[in-house]
Amino acid sequence: MVYDLSVQEFVQLIKKGKKNLQKYLLRISILRSETTI
Repeated sequence: MVYDLSVQEFVQLIKKGKKNLQKYLLRISILRSETTI
């Protein structure tokens, strides 16, 4: 397989994904706490 992305670009994408994932999980946890109450 040929990888078009360089390692640095790949790492940056992962870091962005982690940040977005944390925000997403935080929203879900907030929504769940609001709905359970």
